[in-house]
Amino acid sequence: MHDKPIHIAIILCLLISLTTAPAPVVGSSIRGVRAEAQPGYLASRRALLRRLEDVSTDIDDTEEKEASVLLEIADLSIDNGLFTEGMSYAGATEEDTLPVELKRRRARLMAIATALDHLKTPDPKSWQQSFNDNQDWPMKRVYFSVVQARAGHYEAALEILKPAIEEIADLPPAQFGAVLPPLLTAAVEVSDWATARAIVDRFVGVEHLRHSSALDYHLGLISWRHDEPVRAFDHFVEAAGHGDVWGHRARLALIELALQSGAASPEEAEQMLMRTYSYWRGSDESVAPLKRLKTLHLGRGDIVAALDILGKIILEHGNTAEGLEAKTQASALVSQFYASGRSGDMELQEFLDGHRRIAGSYRFVEGFDLATESFADHFYAVGATAIAAEEYRLTYDYLDVSRTLGVFDV
Repeated sequence: MHDKPIHIAIILCLLISLTTAPAPVVGSSIRGVRAEAQPGYLASRRALLRRLEDVSTDIDDTEEKEASVLLEIADLSIDNGLFTEGMSYAGATEEDTLPVELKRRRARLMAIATALDHLKTPDPKSWQQSFNDNQDWPMKRVYFSVVQARAGHYEAALEILKPAIEEIADLPPAQFGAVLPPLLTAAVEVSDWATARAIVDRFVGVEHLRHSSALDYHLGLISWRHDEPVRAFDHFVEAAGHGDVWGHRARLALIELALQSGAASPEEAEQMLMRTYSYWRGSDESVAPLKRLKTLHLGRGDIVAALDILGKIILEHGNTAEGLEAKTQASALVSQFYASGRSGDMELQEFLDGHRRIAGSYRFVEGFDLATESFADHFYAVGATAIAAEEYRLTYDYLDVSRTLGVFDV
């Protein structure tokens, strides 16, 4: 991997993939595995919608009959990979008024849709608690393993999956694209290569998945973990041509390969990471490039740039685990920066410039007023009274606005 031609190839492919990367897709294909509805789906759906209209307008029909048809539509939708739609139809039934069998069916359908819908992030404990009373039903362990994998509980996912791995074959074909990628991620992350191999075989056995970005990305990871960077590179390049999350992750992996091989400098990597982030700004997938950028900035001692990146994470993901972690890290770095400025470790102009850059992201962060007040005190002490007065005023104004808007208690 240290041959110069390989270095050049990495840089060229990175530049091409980052300048021609498709826009992120929406809907069922965002995970790189577009749902493939089965033949006859549309005809079946039309027939069920006609039945629903009939039972809804016939005064002799009961609410139970309407609920039964709604659940049939939900079942059909979920079997064909339309999880959000299926959840909507199942949720349209009144759970409290359903007879026991329909109530169980509703719970099962809601469980499957919640486990597989990329718009939802199911909590494993809540999922298990909510549906434990729903008796056993086919492939329940497979779905629960997906829930655990999507939550990042990879060892727990495989522990549930292994005794039930053969049940994957019984899944509706349109669900493979939602089930296989998180399970393969779990196997790769815990280095369970036998299970990974079995899941890869499932990928290859499904026509619309065998050349998917999800598979290429994971094969790239597997090759990388087995110290085969050239093969990993080839798979990542294949995946990077897609506008889904797996293409995005493949581009991040290519940047990491370039860094590790010396094909790209940290400064070049920062530029590419920022461009990658811009495609996914505001989504869950924007966190990874931001966290890597923060690490690179800190690696070269640029606290101000790191705080700028942490500010983006806090702004876009403030209530998530990543956002809370960023707040903790930012608090420590803010204290470090302002202590360094007050101690004279940096020139006044550098302190002023860094403060102005940081303040734009942190004025509404609780506790930042203490840092800005110490900044003003320092500039007042050295005779820069105009700068100090301006900062005292800004600190007061932002505290006043924060109190008025209820951002935090003042």
